[in-house]
Amino acid sequence: MRRNARQALRAPVFVTVAFVCALDATAQRPAITPEVTIDQARIHQYPLAKILESGGDFHTTPFTPEDGHGEGKEGPRARQRQALYPEAWPDFPFLRVNGLDSQSCYECHNTIGSYVPPDYTTKALLRKPSPVGGSAGLASNAFINPDFPWQLTQLVRNPPHVFGTGYAQSLAGEMSTELGLQRGILHRVTTAKARRDNKPATLTTPLSAKGLAFGTLATTCDPSGSCTDDTSKVTGVAEDLIVRPFQWKGIASSVRHFVRDAMDFHFSMQAVEKVGHIDCDRDGKIDEMTLGNVTALTAFVAMTRPPTVMIPKDAPGKARFERGKSLFEGTARGVTLSGRMCATCHEPAMTLKVPELVIEDPGVANVTTMDGCPDETLLINPEPPERHTVSRLVKQRVEALLGKWEPADESEPAATAAKLLEADTATAASLGKDDLRINLTRPGNAPAYVYPRLPAANDRAPVTVPLLSDLRTHNMGSGLQDVAAQGADVTGVSIAPPLFLTRPLWGVADTGPWLHDGRARTLKEAIHFHASEGSEANPIIEAFEKLPPDDQQAVVDFLLAQRLPIAEDIHQGK
Repeated sequence: MRRNARQALRAPVFVTVAFVCALDATAQRPAITPEVTIDQARIHQYPLAKILESGGDFHTTPFTPEDGHGEGKEGPRARQRQALYPEAWPDFPFLRVNGLDSQSCYECHNTIGSYVPPDYTTKALLRKPSPVGGSAGLASNAFINPDFPWQLTQLVRNPPHVFGTGYAQSLAGEMSTELGLQRGILHRVTTAKARRDNKPATLTTPLSAKGLAFGTLATTCDPSGSCTDDTSKVTGVAEDLIVRPFQWKGIASSVRHFVRDAMDFHFSMQAVEKVGHIDCDRDGKIDEMTLGNVTALTAFVAMTRPPTVMIPKDAPGKARFERGKSLFEGTARGVTLSGRMCATCHEPAMTLKVPELVIEDPGVANVTTMDGCPDETLLINPEPPERHTVSRLVKQRVEALLGKWEPADESEPAATAAKLLEADTATAASLGKDDLRINLTRPGNAPAYVYPRLPAANDRAPVTVPLLSDLRTHNMGSGLQDVAAQGADVTGVSIAPPLFLTRPLWGVADTGPWLHDGRARTLKEAIHFHASEGSEANPIIEAFEKLPPDDQQAVVDFLLAQRLPIAEDIHQGK
């Protein structure tokens, strides 16, 4: 009896200890541990699966004070935190109205819509499993205002999904290279003319990339080869001709730049590539995000599988889809349309010539004192072009292509650039030995969430990317415009209040609410809100509003087929 009683007393102690150990190993451990840390200097020695697993840890596991989450009592947003939480400051670590609003990426990228599970006998909807990397509801909106508490907020942003971002980055890189090559050819042709005439010369050229127009570039060069560009008639891209495929305004040119600044703004987890080895957020910690760990998180985000098109299998549903597609693309008959309708901006597909993703190694920032710390109150911190890795990569690629050019044809920079690019079969130039290259078609040993990839003939063949975006910025009018311009990732570049990036619509059915601030509760509302004074979409929306109700619904049905995928290792249902 006594032995059994003693054993009975011991059992709860054992269970309690086991439970505490389990908590230490999971819920309360830091997100960053020696086991998951990636060393950038050894990046090519890791299996891709290991890099992606570590990146997934950083994406989903809440960061803790041990990791460096949050800022110190006198951190960059101390006065903002004090204004919002006067009684709790400095012990309240969050801010919410200008970053410091969460502990993990998952908190905002947490939903991939609803579906009817295949074993349901009713039409009841359930949230899809495996939502990592999805969008979010209105409650997860980000509020951005470096001047708080002057006014509550300037910019409101609903988190977009990040599926397929590796394809978008590589497409944008090829477009930036094509635009930069046209500018380089124009500079050389104009300089040659200036030398022949022995005086400054001015020439212009239409710009295009992937068959899409970007306005007209003019340049004036003197006989020495010094050129000054006039970008006043360039459209759809910033004056540096870098196509930026990320964030609602098109302000981030690579997943990496987006990741390192989001880490800082939302969590105050500061990357050494941004702050060096300085404690810029004054929390007593340095080296919070190493080069390798940012690479891992970037790879995890960039290698999420692309969205899918789920065409209805029944004849009536398929017919509505096809009708909606023809209306969306401006090819439908029997109705009055405006040009290419929605496809005017939401380009159905673009071709990625080289299916390779380059995740650059930017190196440790040359910040040696607190005076050199970037402004943490900004969503994104600009860099000078010589430091900005995408600008450097594009410049390097353009210079390599120009080295193959024989300046016989001086009349058509766009056509000449297209010929050079067509003849070139090399992969994207690398910035350094520690850049990570991933084949987008067949990445090899990778977790199930990476697959399936977009189809291609082989791992070097071009890939058709059904992005449903032209990756250009457009004037969306007074109804959607921001209250202020938003700075981009290169010094001196900002995007005007009414300009927004054409949002890629692949996966759009599973990303509600819609638009940059989540104001649209349905896709019809999202379409309607495109119309306002000054909006480039006004003729298209006017034509849409005049369509018969069944045709309007057909367009919506086409959009409802653009879905985010359920990970096959979690659920096999379609």
